[in-house]
Amino acid sequence: KKLSMASLLGTTLLYWKCLVWYWRGKSFATCPYLRENENRQARVQLRSLALVMELWDKPHYRHPSFAHDLRANLRNVAVPGTGLPLSFFCSFKLLGYWALLVFNPLVCFLGALNVARKGGGGLAQAYRQHLLFPDDWFSYWRLNCALASYYELVTKERGYDLENKWTFLKECMAKGVPCSPCLDMKGLCIKHKNEEGGLGIHFFKNATKGGDWIIQETMANDKSVAKFLPENAPLSTFRVMTGSRLGIASAGSAGRVAVQTAHPTKAKAGDKAKKGGGGGGGA
Repeated sequence: KKLSMASLLGTTLLYWKCLVWYWRGKSFATCPYLRENENRQARVQLRSLALVMELWDKPHYRHPSFAHDLRANLRNVAVPGTGLPLSFFCSFKLLGYWALLVFNPLVCFLGALNVARKGGGGLAQAYRQHLLFPDDWFSYWRLNCALASYYELVTKERGYDLENKWTFLKECMAKGVPCSPCLDMKGLCIKHKNEEGGLGIHFFKNATKGGDWIIQETMANDKSVAKFLPENAPLSTFRVMTGSRLGIASAGSAGRVAVQTAHPTKAKAGDKAKKGGGGGGGA
């Protein structure tokens, strides 16, 4: 037990040392920790976590700051077993530091306890895996968000303007590229069918008229795709990315029962729950 506790403490101290190293303005290349080749994933993971706080107040291609984008992206991802959205920890910068320095190690420790309880390995090793070498969808997605934001901030690459859905659709229409059709109307008035008087009424101004909402008819899966899916599954998507010099990459998202889109964020949030032993946010 003493050996296990020493290992847990050593892993946590190593985690803190790496974060503080980068927050002091030191470089990835000169970081003295985890320099062995087999630890490369941990080095990248910790650099990306530190980068979150460095980007916090910096402008973002979708929002006034990276923190604003975090709040928007993480409002639908919950701490496993709690229902507490991760966007809560992005409320202000000091809380963000606390989440990385204290809360993340705590969640990883609880996840490691769950692994050890189920006979999936030793507590110390599981904790090291969760904290330094996470291998779940959410961790990779978070890393990618930070990397993309940092890349745009440094390069000022204007292609990121197309992350705005309306800008993307206008570019497609201008260049004759097939895209999901939009309705050209002033806006929509959506009413609940059984609420009193003026209650349950929502107004949406169309992006075509300077509003914030893209109004489209609901699309359905073609029969050739629908035959492979559950009944009433949402629209499935297949993305082909051709911009890489290394080849063509593709990704498919199949619609599942009782969800509105095939976007994997909610469905995959449960991956974190497998670590933490909670109920998770999987739809």
